Amino acid sequence: MQFTKKRIAGIIAGTLVLALLVFAISYVVVTNNPHPELNADAIVAVDRGNLINVFSTTATVRSGGQGLFHILDGTPVEEVHVRVGQAVQAGDLLATFDASRLDALLQQRRRDYQNARTAYENYMASAVEAPARQQALRDQIAALEAQIVAMHAGAGDDTQATGNRQVDDLRNLLTAMLGNGRIANWIVNGLLIREDGVVENVMVSFQNLFSGFMLGGMDISALGFGGMTEMMSMSLQLMQLRVQETMMNVQTGMSMDNVYRALMESARTAYTQAHETVTALREGWYATHDGVVREINITAGQTYRSADGSGAGGFDVTMMLAQLAMGSADINALLSGLLGTSAAGMTIEYYPFSATLMLGRHDMHRVQLDQKVRVTSVTGQVFEGEVYYIAATAEGGGGGGGGGGGFGDIIDQFVPGARGVQARVRIPQPDLSVTIGLDVDIAIELSSADNALRVPISSLRWDDAAQSFFVFVLNRGVRSTVERRYVGVGIVDTSGTGWREITSGLSFGEEVLRSPPNNLEDGDRVRPA
Repeated sequence: MQFTKKRIAGIIAGTLVLALLVFAISYVVVTNNPHPELNADAIVAVDRGNLINVFSTTATVRSGGQGLFHILDGTPVEEVHVRVGQAVQAGDLLATFDASRLDALLQQRRRDYQNARTAYENYMASAVEAPARQQALRDQIAALEAQIVAMHAGAGDDTQATGNRQVDDLRNLLTAMLGNGRIANWIVNGLLIREDGVVENVMVSFQNLFSGFMLGGMDISALGFGGMTEMMSMSLQLMQLRVQETMMNVQTGMSMDNVYRALMESARTAYTQAHETVTALREGWYATHDGVVREINITAGQTYRSADGSGAGGFDVTMMLAQLAMGSADINALLSGLLGTSAAGMTIEYYPFSATLMLGRHDMHRVQLDQKVRVTSVTGQVFEGEVYYIAATAEGGGGGGGGGGGFGDIIDQFVPGARGVQARVRIPQPDLSVTIGLDVDIAIELSSADNALRVPISSLRWDDAAQSFFVFVLNRGVRSTVERRYVGVGIVDTSGTGWREITSGLSFGEEVLRSPPNNLEDGDRVRPA
């Protein structure tokens, strides 16, 4: 087959066109997929260094302990040497007083205690015979009531309408004592006739009668109703028996021996506290530890008076026993008021302070008791503290902090309802920049590694399928490539250097990509600078 020159020229031209097309396509492909060019900063050598992992969070400052300086009503204040917010040192003089007027109050406290002790001893001496006496009292009461009712048979209540509130109060008192409203009316009417309508003296007499029994003695003649009728005499005997019966009953869930003992012990405590308060006032108030003044309720040159009079304190043992026996008072309420014999004239917040924080589930087992802590106040002042408490159980309200190096720490910190363990840090020697109720920054060293193999955190990538970290290792040569290599990791350095420990998979001096592109694959060619 003969080819003409024209045909040969056409074949050559077609071949050239095809070659040009192939070259163009190749050029486009190469142009759109260049080998990544790596500058010097994109490559880092695996080296060694010291790593520190720190747990960082905030903590709320609490009081470590308070100094309460008590004062009694009527105490003249001479000098006050400090102001609220002022720092004080152990031994500093805080205030001075004129305590010469407090001897009478202290003597009253002693008498209260002696009276309460006497009442307790008298009661206990007669308590052995109480069961037999109680039954005998019931029999006597029943017999007397029957006689009184018989004497008034057919007479009715015969109640006088005086319109006098004191009369009604007296009638209610007698009804409570006797348990019989009709008999109470008869007694009131009889007394009104004999007393010419004056009730005040009658009520005082009954109170004296009742109080006399509280302290172990009771004399009907103390009422001062000479020449009383047989009906009146029987009624008063009935009152005496009813009072005795009431005193034998159990009051507010406590047996009466416990009531007497509680009153005696409370009176003794009140006397002891008053003695200590007066002694301190005589000597002046001194700070016992370093701290800061939180509150001052006294003024130099003025006599202290509490707003509600509670600072006067004191109590009448006789009247308290009477109230208990009549059921008009609760033993717990009475006892809670006995020790209110003084008020806080000054409050000092003593060092050390405490700071409360929460540990997330990824950090709670890495923080230990007695671990040293760096505390930073709002002014940037740094103090040394230590962990002195870690709760045994978790509670809700956020994990707090971070720095553990895992994603769980971030979740603990920001997810509402995350649970954590409370820990407390002692701050032995703060200054005024550490304020109770405000936050401080907390840094706790969790772990460290000396001379550890390390790479930048940005070099690490995570493989979900393999559940492992990997890096891209640079293999230099005529055709430089990268190798995808899985590695073992250790602690994260949180001191600001951005390194992480490598425990396996790399050797000292190997080169890795600092921040590899997301589309980089194992074996890809690169062009290192």
